[in-house]
Amino acid sequence: MPETNANLASTSFFIIAMIIGSLFLLNLFVGVVINNFNIEKEKIYKNYLLTPVQQEYCDLMAKCYRMKPKTVYVSLGNHMKDFLYYVTINPAFEHTISISIILNTVCMGVSWYDEP
Repeated sequence: MPETNANLASTSFFIIAMIIGSLFLLNLFVGVVINNFNIEKEKIYKNYLLTPVQQEYCDLMAKCYRMKPKTVYVSLGNHMKDFLYYVTINPAFEHTISISIILNTVCMGVSWYDEP
């Protein structure tokens, strides 16, 4: 009469083979799904129902939407307004405001109800 689980090597081999086999099949399935998804995404992106002229127009519009225009400040001759504009666009101004907010929060945090 054969004994159950008597050979540790064959038991280990079958357990490892099942784990590796299931991971391999899972990876294979995921790879096929991702490949089909990429193919469909490419079809939708290219929009294969458009004529070449329409496709070129769509590509041009997409490029226009991706561009970030630069803002240019135009001085109107008011020196105080110009000075305040340049002060507010300075990074030090942003840091000063942030520090002021933090200090205000700390000051409000150290006070308590019924303070003497």
